[in-house]
Amino acid sequence: MKKKLCFFLFFFPFIASSQEISVRKIQQITGTKDGELVLSGVSPDGKHLLASSSDFRGLKIIDFKRKRIKEITNDAGAGYEPVFSPDGNKIYFRSDEYRNYRKFSALYEYDRSAEVKSLVETASRGLGSPVISGSEVIY
Repeated sequence: MKKKLCFFLFFFPFIASSQEISVRKIQQITGTKDGELVLSGVSPDGKHLLASSSDFRGLKIIDFKRKRIKEITNDAGAGYEPVFSPDGNKIYFRSDEYRNYRKFSALYEYDRSAEVKSLVETASRGLGSPVISGSEVIY
């Protein structure tokens, strides 16, 4: 009886929190000269993907409706945990550089409608990945 109870108590949280995932459509992305791309983010409406190279250099947005891939930046580290704003109009990402073997990161914002990249926070050591909390960007 103790074994059954322990088994139930151990596995119940996994069963209770399981999610059902269904794939609606599989679409192959072809025609990129960059080779392999790594998924870095998904827009709030699910219609756009952010992708980067496997070493997180550069950031591209994939638009399935227009069947287009647009490069946002070629900065080192830009593909590491970028985030969309809640309305999907802005993308926040880091840009990494090394000075005397020490990593410095800056935070950038890309406005999708204006197609403009602007600096949010100058390069410093220990800058974290951007996180959206309500309407605030935390880094």
